[in-house]
Amino acid sequence: MRPALPALVDWIVQEVWRVVPVYARPGDGSYGRVTRYGVECAVALFVDLVEDPLAPRDRLYETCHRLGAGEAREGRTLDDLQAAYRAGTRAGWRWIMRLG
Repeated sequence: MRPALPALVDWIVQEVWRVVPVYARPGDGSYGRVTRYGVECAVALFVDLVEDPLAPRDRLYETCHRLGAGEAREGRTLDDLQAAYRAGTRAGWRWIMRLG
């Protein structure tokens, strides 16, 4: 599964940008980097947990905390971030189902 992760991350990031346009800012590379980093952390933890259900979750928890704090600094609620989580999860499961 790990060799497919870069393509999976790309797939999820594109879906998040499609569903939550506030994060799709082509002229602002920081939004793209932050979105990609969050997706990479979530996908990596998922694979880690498949391999070892007791794998540590600290990195993802810290990333989620930082993403939420970033929303607060921007003066936004967590609605867009939660929509991004949902869109990313749906996209990830669709990808996995395609693999069979």
